[in-house]
Amino acid sequence: MSINKRKVKTYAKLISIGLLVLLVLIFMASNRERVMIKFLVWDWQLPLFGLIFLTAILGIFIFLVCRKIMNVVNEFRQIRREEKSHQNLVQEITKQVRDNKST
Repeated sequence: MSINKRKVKTYAKLISIGLLVLLVLIFMASNRERVMIKFLVWDWQLPLFGLIFLTAILGIFIFLVCRKIMNVVNEFRQIRREEKSHQNLVQEITKQVRDNKST
């Protein structure tokens, strides 16, 4: 009897997700008190766990947006480097052609 590694990994992931969900439910049950949020002219009341989750989701969103911006900037820099390399190559070839014509 051989052990199917794929099934073991799948079951390990399912068990991990189940434990994570259980921990989140325990966290939610222990942080139910309502807190007041004031932002500019708006006031909200929501459970503490809701505030923590909203803050975490906002942080993840900001991280993903910043990472995407950095990827675009890095791609732009790479394109600029390649463009400069091509320009230098064209200049070298042009110089060689001129030198060959003059000799």
